[in-house]
Amino acid sequence: MRMDSRRDIKVFVSSTSVDLQEQREATFRAIQRLELIPVVMESFGAHSRSPIEVCREKVGGCKYFVLIVGFMYGSAYEDGKSFTEHEYECALESGAKIKVFMLSDNAEVKGAFIEKGAGAVKLEAFKERLRKRHTVQFFETAEQLGGLVKDALTEELIKKKEPPVPVPVPATSLGEAIERALTAAGAKPGEELATAWVGKVLRDAGILWSSHGYSRLKAMLLDFSVEKGGFLSFRDVVQNGGPQTLVIYVPKSGRAAKKQVRVDWDSPLAKAALAACDLALARGGQPGKSESLTDAPESVSLSVNVPQSMRVRLASLLKGLGEKDVPQLLEVAWAAARRKGAVRRDDERGERLIFPVPLSADARSAGYVEVTVMPSVKNGQEDKPWYKPWFVCFVSMSVLGAPVFARFRPIDALERFCGLSRLPEAVLGQLAELALDERWSWLPAKEGRRNTILENYLRATFARLAWQDGLVVWRREEGGPGRPALAEDFSGASHICISEDGTFAAFNTGLISSSLSDIYACLRRDGGAKEFSWAGFCTVGRSDLSRELIRKISHLPLRARYFSKIGELLYDPERTLVPNVEHILVGNLERLPLAFLRRELGGLPGLAELFDQAERDEAQRPALLARLRGTLTNDRLALESLENGFRTAVERAKKLVEWDYKFAVPSYYPARDRMNFLLPLCFTDPLVADAALVVELLESGNYEGQTVLTLPQAFVDARCIARPASEWLRPPS
Repeated sequence: MRMDSRRDIKVFVSSTSVDLQEQREATFRAIQRLELIPVVMESFGAHSRSPIEVCREKVGGCKYFVLIVGFMYGSAYEDGKSFTEHEYECALESGAKIKVFMLSDNAEVKGAFIEKGAGAVKLEAFKERLRKRHTVQFFETAEQLGGLVKDALTEELIKKKEPPVPVPVPATSLGEAIERALTAAGAKPGEELATAWVGKVLRDAGILWSSHGYSRLKAMLLDFSVEKGGFLSFRDVVQNGGPQTLVIYVPKSGRAAKKQVRVDWDSPLAKAALAACDLALARGGQPGKSESLTDAPESVSLSVNVPQSMRVRLASLLKGLGEKDVPQLLEVAWAAARRKGAVRRDDERGERLIFPVPLSADARSAGYVEVTVMPSVKNGQEDKPWYKPWFVCFVSMSVLGAPVFARFRPIDALERFCGLSRLPEAVLGQLAELALDERWSWLPAKEGRRNTILENYLRATFARLAWQDGLVVWRREEGGPGRPALAEDFSGASHICISEDGTFAAFNTGLISSSLSDIYACLRRDGGAKEFSWAGFCTVGRSDLSRELIRKISHLPLRARYFSKIGELLYDPERTLVPNVEHILVGNLERLPLAFLRRELGGLPGLAELFDQAERDEAQRPALLARLRGTLTNDRLALESLENGFRTAVERAKKLVEWDYKFAVPSYYPARDRMNFLLPLCFTDPLVADAALVVELLESGNYEGQTVLTLPQAFVDARCIARPASEWLRPPS
């Protein structure tokens, strides 16, 4: 990856160690984020030469020297000078660029870290020497120091003897100018380039994005992506503890020609698409008359934007295909639907078009889902190369035409076990009455069901028990990522226990009674039956059912466990948090408060009236959300505005968690058998949560903000582990 040879640039960091540990770590992170190499004396190990000789060699190999001075002089060499001052003198000899940072007198410092006696006199003399020779920057916190170091080094990296004079470039030739500048700077085809390096190259060439109406460099570069007929592609990565975008130069030979897509109708995928169309028409779909589709897109790749959230949603249903196959799949499916007349208009909103998409390349089992496209919002950016007049606004999760594609969800394991589509209200009522008093429903109760929270809790608990017993497993499929599946044999389980004769089963609900006894769920079945039926709930030693439990089951069922160490329940604010912004904002708009959306997007053309209608009539909200999704898909400035508001809420959440760890609430996600954290998102009031950010710890050690939940959804997921005790996530009242 090209970084203006930064991979070879070293920065020596000099300071006392014990008292400035946090400040040194902040400095290291700042240096690493610029993709420079931090160097410190303690990393050199043992040497036969004197420390001063080693210091002179190591400092001499560094281009920059960062000196951090606190309130301690540090360990002294045999001549009485501290090692820190010797390192500074070596930097003077080597000619390295020296940056000096001093801890402010206003900073909070432990008394043990303040020099006294002769050391204090030497420290003051050293500081005076530095103040006379250098421009000193002062800091109070480690975070502030990291920012100062990053800014100072960035300024050095982009310095030129003669600053470039901005040369206006005609908009029509902007792409050619960018490409010429990159090739002149040595960018090679397929090479990954850091965005900062690309920005420096363009500045040196006199190409400033602000002169062409762009607010950011990345916004300008995106206008020349390969997908939009340009010469750049992009890859988002996490490096040095933070998210970065790499730019890849794609020469003419590697560009996708922007032309009408041709479909090979003899290919397996095309045959599966045609079969899906036949199934859709056989189910009663009305053939789309050609004259009624004159305004429809000719092809998906040329005319339809596919948001990331829709790609992920569709990919989750595919068999033998992955997310990378989604663009080709949609292209072929759309062509087949037009050819077969299987495109139909939405009855309620005629502007929307619906077509079938197969879920595999096997025409013999061509189960399909329906995908909906609708016109994009015209926002004055229709002349942009990335603008497309249509976008995918919905992917149905209902698989049609082939039951074999119906997926098992771990949250449904209890219903499968009992052969029920839904847990009976009488069963839930009995458990609510036996358990410690707690509100188990949101008011007003819907559909006459009074224990919806308890129902979700019981289903999630059973799913976790099934995962622990190995009864829910990932079943790999050829060519696919695999899916959760329910085992046929429940013998040998220690959490979901079945009697030897197979007629009795029990599991621990994780709840306790008023006498603090565990509550067990008990089920029975006839000898020849496949599913169990509910027998009731009991505590040991208090009913006939409990005697049957002791008689039938050799050991009492164990509780569900969600963590092995207590530390797993604590969110670590020192780790990097990277939210999946596009999926959250575009895919989950309905979970964000209307007031927040209006504040960020209400000023866009044609949206103010829709917001008024949605506030007056809840039934108008879906129309507003569909319009907003189209706007965010095609209007990058609108997406950036919403993203900035969202990131502000995320930063508030991080500060709250740093202040009080209880603001990060553990929760459980049965579909992947993972424990997550819920962080409060305050969009309309800095101290009042409107929604919850779902955060998962990745293998890399970073956190990812995966989605956003409404507060009722968040409470339900958190209750799986324990009663939430945080101020912002309260039970229904």
